[in-house]
Amino acid sequence: MKHQYLLPLFAGIVVMLAGCAPSTEEIMTHYNQEMLTGKFDVSMPYIQEALLDDEDNSDEDTPLLRLMSAGAKLHQGAFNDTLAELDAAEDVWLENDGKTANHASAMMINDQSYAFDPGLQDRMFAGLYKALIFGAQGKKNGARTELNRMMQYQENWLHKQRERIADAEKSRRESINADDDNTPDAAAGHNAEIKAETDNNINTLMRNRNFNRELRQATGIDVKRDGNIDRLTPEDYQNAYATHICGVFRWLNHDNAAAYLRDARKLNRRNPVVAKDLRDIRNNVLPQNEVWIYVEDGLCPVRDEVRLDLPLALIPGLNRYVLYAGIALPKLVMRDYAAKSYTVNGIPMTELENIDRLRKIEYAIYMRHAVIRELTRCLVRTVCPQVAAGVVANNSSEDAVRWSCLGFQVAWASYCAGVTQADLRSWGALPKRVLVLRMPRPENGIITLNADNQPLEIQLPAGNNIVWVRKAAVTAPFITMTVNFAD
Repeated sequence: MKHQYLLPLFAGIVVMLAGCAPSTEEIMTHYNQEMLTGKFDVSMPYIQEALLDDEDNSDEDTPLLRLMSAGAKLHQGAFNDTLAELDAAEDVWLENDGKTANHASAMMINDQSYAFDPGLQDRMFAGLYKALIFGAQGKKNGARTELNRMMQYQENWLHKQRERIADAEKSRRESINADDDNTPDAAAGHNAEIKAETDNNINTLMRNRNFNRELRQATGIDVKRDGNIDRLTPEDYQNAYATHICGVFRWLNHDNAAAYLRDARKLNRRNPVVAKDLRDIRNNVLPQNEVWIYVEDGLCPVRDEVRLDLPLALIPGLNRYVLYAGIALPKLVMRDYAAKSYTVNGIPMTELENIDRLRKIEYAIYMRHAVIRELTRCLVRTVCPQVAAGVVANNSSEDAVRWSCLGFQVAWASYCAGVTQADLRSWGALPKRVLVLRMPRPENGIITLNADNQPLEIQLPAGNNIVWVRKAAVTAPFITMTVNFAD
């Protein structure tokens, strides 16, 4: 009998005893709490230490840590540092985009074994923040480049999504058919039979009404209905805020802007600012001494873990030998607004984009395939070795072999329970929603933005202006940037 199956158990013990460095999940917990105040004195030292230790940017969490560092710098008003971190984050994720994920390896662990893949909105906001910083520094060419790259991500996203889903499904099937060194020799044939039935077992679970009800209650996702990219329209996933601000910037910078303002109108047909901008550019009305104010309010959803035990009675023959079989999935947790209403010089602002909505769509697409990966992972990694050991025990007349197999089942079940974890990684620095207002620049150049009862006075230079304001939470400070088009 092989003894390689003990390696993961001993490896887990070594990892637990290795040290006290916080996990990415623990760092994220502090980070998300600190977003409420704008003070990152706990999380930032750990983020910086982890990035220094990862000199070759090979760690799975590096893209996320870079984005988290950038978000912290942004909310502290350290804009040059923000640029550096966003550039570094993009370099890493572009390099990872060109690699093939090791799905077979991750089947033995969990989705956190994959390199963190920033979603569409992560990439959009990274480009947007770089463009705003360049614009505020008077570097209009740099800002235009970042806006173009941002919009290219949005344009290509659906095609890239289809490619990744196809690659992931191919790798998933390869992992099912891969040799399993953790299986005792005497049970290799039976283990192969179990693996051959894996897809049938998954389909049995996915069709089961009770399992689907539990899944919906735990995650809010119906995998039969939600997250189907073939049913998406541009209005479902494209960002009206990013599209509109790109159009306004190009308009004020005397670049071609009509297509972007037209697309923004398609994405949000109710917003009066978007409608007026499109009318004006179509009628060749050039803005004179006007200001567009964009407010990023609140915080986007974060992820929490839910666990579901598999109803093994639905899978004939497996429940006899299995001591543990469960899956772990993320669920979205919504966070609060920073203020219920915003006014500028007494004029109410209107909502341009709901980032919670866009995050939900990305989450549903992820979950549609994460559930199948988790079920595959559970059956291949958790169930097969336990069943195989049970078969060996039943076919052996030696007490030592039977006790050894029982010990293996207990140890393997404990190991699998320990590594069954949901991927909770997400960049929690994005806003909950975005509001907009267009108005003439006052003669004295002063506008007063009021977030409920918290006022903010902003002095504007002469000419057209784009004003960006970030208010992450009631207790968080205002962060502002102004892009001036004085010419």
